[in-house]
Amino acid sequence: MQQDFDPDFGTAVDAAAAIRAKKISSFELTQHTFRRIDAFQPRLNAYVYQLRDEALTAAARADEATARGTATGALHGVPISVKESFGVAGHPCTWGIPPLRAAKAPAHAVAVRRLLEAVAVLLGATNVPFELMDGLPSQPPAAPGRSRRQTSWRLPRSPPWAPRCRCSANGGAAR
Repeated sequence: MQQDFDPDFGTAVDAAAAIRAKKISSFELTQHTFRRIDAFQPRLNAYVYQLRDEALTAAARADEATARGTATGALHGVPISVKESFGVAGHPCTWGIPPLRAAKAPAHAVAVRRLLEAVAVLLGATNVPFELMDGLPSQPPAAPGRSRRQTSWRLPRSPPWAPRCRCSANGGAAR
């Protein structure tokens, strides 16, 4: 790995540069990110769903393109997550409303489509509060997809630019 690239707290721009420079592969970074998710998911319940097989396949394809010199897209091979409120075709899109638990997005939201066109690797979707109205859910987890009131600012390390951030919109909150 590149000495100055921190895979835990590096930015998407830093990750893209490290992948382009072949300091870390998309597959390695995607695996690393899933290990971090595995470590923190039990405490945070940050992810509503994960797309492990699809993400690892996409990361391998991104690495093949990088090896051929045909990498495209500003986020080529960078693992990313989206909030559950952004439609990902065939996956839950409930806006945090428990009765909509079985609702599936019929197509990708424009933002998701653009991220995928930039060759980002979609890991899954992270939680949102009920009807997207609050920074944190005020109730205990009522259904799969509800996050706990444990946030990144209570964990051992938070991003330096937001040491006491309480919102899940923070760039490092759901990592």
